[in-house]
Amino acid sequence: LQNKEKYRSLYLIEPGERFDDAKHAHSIKKIKDHLHADGFLNAQIAVQLDEDPIMRTKNVDITIKKGKKVTIKNVSLK
Repeated sequence: LQNKEKYRSLYLIEPGERFDDAKHAHSIKKIKDHLHADGFLNAQIAVQLDEDPIMRTKNVDITIKKGKKVTIKNVSLK
């Protein structure tokens, strides 16, 4: 639950706000960048947007598959 809240806080559009494609794309990039910074270099993010034309709303479902955490095994300078 803590991780969900952390990644949710990186999504810049709040319920009730007008949907903005640029803000949405920036939010997804922020989430991906944060995952990479945490060592999840192969993380996959799937986004599903479900639009209700009658209510004029969108549901944004974001699925994150972190994969394995990547660590540095060795560093050598030559």
